[in-house]
Amino acid sequence: MVAGVGVVAIGTRELTGTILFLKQQGLQLSATLAEPTPFSALESIALIVCVLASAGLFFFRFGPILRKILHSKKDVDFSLHPLGGRVWDFFCEVLCQGKVIRQRPLPASPTPSSFGDSSPSPSSASTTSPAA
Repeated sequence: MVAGVGVVAIGTRELTGTILFLKQQGLQLSATLAEPTPFSALESIALIVCVLASAGLFFFRFGPILRKILHSKKDVDFSLHPLGGRVWDFFCEVLCQGKVIRQRPLPASPTPSSFGDSSPSPSSASTTSPAA
């Protein structure tokens, strides 16, 4: 490591110039890549405890809901088929907001009141002609 040399290099041209400058000054750069240090035992234990606590709290909250779903009465006429159609409907209506766009065909033209403009629109302004 080079101490006392403050060089900021951005891009390859500056980096090449920096390396040449340091070589002219008689300094060497170490370009070896090392493996990151492994986690200590304490860090590994802390990670495992946090993951287990997170999973436990999730299932503590989600467990009663899952139990109700699993013990519910079965629908006789329920079927997932056609699955492709259901996935397509979900994609179109939920992800692409198709139903919202169909119901509001002009979403890109909000009214002036949406932006807090309290001035009257040209159509509602009084149409009095100036006195001559």
